[in-house]
Amino acid sequence: MSIEDDLKAILNRERKARKQAELLLEEKSLELYVSNQQLRELNVTLEERISLRTKELEKAKNKAEQADANKTEFLSKVSHELRTPLNAIAGFTQLLSKKGLEGESAEFLKAIQVSSNELIATVNDVLDWSKIEAGEISVQLDTLKIYSFVDDISSTFRGALQEKKVELVVTIDSKIPEHILADKLKLTQILNNLIGNATKFTTKGKIEVSIKIEVPKDNSETMLLFSVVDSGKGIQKNELETVFERFKQAQHDVINQNGGTGLGLAITKKLVLLLGGTIGIRSEVGVGSEFYFTLPLKTPKTKIVTKFSESDAFESSDGNLKGVTVLIVDDLPMNIKLLEYTLLSLGCSILIAENGKQAVEMALSEKPEIILMDLQMPIMTGTEATFEIRKLGIQTPIIALTADAFPQTKEKVLLSGMNDFISKPIDIQVLKQKMRQHLKLA
Repeated sequence: MSIEDDLKAILNRERKARKQAELLLEEKSLELYVSNQQLRELNVTLEERISLRTKELEKAKNKAEQADANKTEFLSKVSHELRTPLNAIAGFTQLLSKKGLEGESAEFLKAIQVSSNELIATVNDVLDWSKIEAGEISVQLDTLKIYSFVDDISSTFRGALQEKKVELVVTIDSKIPEHILADKLKLTQILNNLIGNATKFTTKGKIEVSIKIEVPKDNSETMLLFSVVDSGKGIQKNELETVFERFKQAQHDVINQNGGTGLGLAITKKLVLLLGGTIGIRSEVGVGSEFYFTLPLKTPKTKIVTKFSESDAFESSDGNLKGVTVLIVDDLPMNIKLLEYTLLSLGCSILIAENGKQAVEMALSEKPEIILMDLQMPIMTGTEATFEIRKLGIQTPIIALTADAFPQTKEKVLLSGMNDFISKPIDIQVLKQKMRQHLKLA
């Protein structure tokens, strides 16, 4: 074979290889085109799925938010309906207790007080847990005189413990400053829950409440260590891990005798954590239990000097309200009667409006010194009435009295132009304090 034949053979092979390569390239291009088309279709489908899923998630989110809003509204209404009659029961019972009743009448009155207090505690537990779950609780620091603060809380349990012949001992470390910064309401609730539990389950011996300084070894924040020790029946070891869980209670036979929602200790733990502390328990069956918790020690920046005068030894605050003209605004006769009796006992002069429209008219014509305003009323609500009163340029102090204890209600009240907010059932001491404060008599 000549060189020419060899070159032709090589050329033919190259042409054949090129042809095969072109065919392969064409085939792969077609495959790539098909794949690209499939990818585009898949991408469109994926975008449609993402869009659909996003819409579904948005719909579910809106539904959940609406459900949460409905739950809050429901609890708000239930709160109002429960607290309104409780306000009358607790208030009239408080007034009756000052009448010096004896014998069976005194026993019956005491039974009513105990029952109403338990019912109020149950309602409060349910509402508090709802507010905690919704993240509607914030920390507000107050200056507390720690010694008198703890003594005041402990004194509320002394009567019940004396009847059981159980001793109550309170000890406070002398190294603790006289004044501290703490959230008064939440610390009160925590101590009331723990001392109340100890009181409920201790039938003999003693209950010890103590507060100590706890200085950490690593130079971190100094803490206050609170402890409530009882000599009750104690808690089984296998139940210790669940006592702070909601609806979980140790020793069901004991609980069945004493009642309770199963929320008290769960709420207590949530509050302690919210305040930056920790909580724990030690217990031994047949010996007793110790609930302890820590809170950061905070003190006021400026030193507080406590002055004592002879008048401090006697409560003369009632006299500050003598002759004060008070406009009561409420549509329920029982609530009006309760406030009327309470305020008359303090020496106040009374005006009554049965709805918001009357309140606006009387605020202008009668010029009361302070207004106690219910919120939910026919014709015109309390917030609407307040708005109208403020539009007239009347700056009379207005305090909302409501059975609705939710934070958003308080915010709404203050935005309407009211000066303050008191939840029902109304504590007479709180009412007097708020009235003196806004009348600048305190």
